[in-house]
Amino acid sequence: MTSSIRPGELPAHALLARYRDVGGFTDCWVVDVPRPVTHAEFVEAFYTTTLFGVERRLLAWFAGKPSSPEDARLLADARSDAFAAWTVEGRAPDQLLLCDFTRRTRSWLMVEPLAAGAGTRLYFGSAVVPRRAATGVGGRMGVAFHALSGFHAVYSRALLGAARSRLVRADVAVSSTPAMPAPTASSASQATLAMPAAPASPAPVPRSQRSPRAASAAPVAPLPAPDPMTSATPNRHRRPGPAFRERPTREQIAALPPFDPLPLERIVVVETAEQADAALRAMTRARFVGFDTESKPTFTRDAVRDGPHVIQFATGDQGFIVQVNDRTPIAFLRDVLESEAIVKVGFGLDSDRGPLEHKLHTRLRASVEVSQVLRSLGHKQALGAKAAVAVVLGRRLTKSKSVTTSNWGAPRLSPQQLLYAANDAYAALKVFEAMGSPYP
Repeated sequence: MTSSIRPGELPAHALLARYRDVGGFTDCWVVDVPRPVTHAEFVEAFYTTTLFGVERRLLAWFAGKPSSPEDARLLADARSDAFAAWTVEGRAPDQLLLCDFTRRTRSWLMVEPLAAGAGTRLYFGSAVVPRRAATGVGGRMGVAFHALSGFHAVYSRALLGAARSRLVRADVAVSSTPAMPAPTASSASQATLAMPAAPASPAPVPRSQRSPRAASAAPVAPLPAPDPMTSATPNRHRRPGPAFRERPTREQIAALPPFDPLPLERIVVVETAEQADAALRAMTRARFVGFDTESKPTFTRDAVRDGPHVIQFATGDQGFIVQVNDRTPIAFLRDVLESEAIVKVGFGLDSDRGPLEHKLHTRLRASVEVSQVLRSLGHKQALGAKAAVAVVLGRRLTKSKSVTTSNWGAPRLSPQQLLYAANDAYAALKVFEAMGSPYP
């Protein structure tokens, strides 16, 4: 797997070069792929291999830095500036530079098209920042650096090789899929003439004789509505479509295109009076807002639950996060939660009412339980946010388990937590809008 990987010269324009120029340790490994590869493809492939998955689990267990493949995709798509133990230090269209949480090491990924369309060159490099000597002049690497340098070289080659293999396998899978020939006018007319009459509908099968396996294999049929994720205007006045289909399976949801989330730059952590005033004005204008809460998880039966620790709202283009602590803008929260002019829509709202009254001494008014709307429109099974997004929007909402069970009571939320919380509320709003915003 690593036979074609070789040491390379660090390009002059590489973001990693700054550490070479100040005397830090840098290395650079290169390998070629015989096809065009975008930088986002490379980053996602690199951080979602089985080999790197081992490192992700070790970081979660021993450093308290959990991550998921979805987090890697957000990083690759420039929708997040944090991943596991790293944060983004620099980006360019063709490269990414990450800094670890100790600020001692850097990781760098770059792509470069080869001449005459021969493929793409992949670069992977690292930098180690030396410890400053007591005099403040120069620096030293330390014993651990020298002891692990051999392993680092082998591991770097293996990581780059695993990413290359993943990209090559993906290319083979795509190229081996047979293309469907385009129908001609004559073939289309012949097919129409030769089409047999539709068979009569079979007699209904008693519930006791139905095969659960056959039922789960039925394809997901989203509502035949305009895509609310790309529509220029909110779909608030469209009447609901036909009856909903069966609850989709995990496999069916996984095959759907991804839900288009709010990006990090559209999410505001409401802390100041000015931010609270702006958020209240935005939500009053919107009227309908997505709503949800998060609480710090408990892992023992007798543990005290004192949530919510985070309360989130979303309009059609912004997310607002409020951390419940000694700096919480309580007046702002009460204005929103008790307002009859701001309609809060979400999933599982009944479980939020008690904690809100207990902790904030406020009541949730003017609210819509989206799962109840789904039931009233014909879907018999209770649907959570993921299933509802699949059924109504025809999209895949990814919810990282590592973020779900993270510390929502932390003084400062991570970018992954902000994205998770805001888009929980945003997804509920988008489902509600796609159903025609049914509200008195």
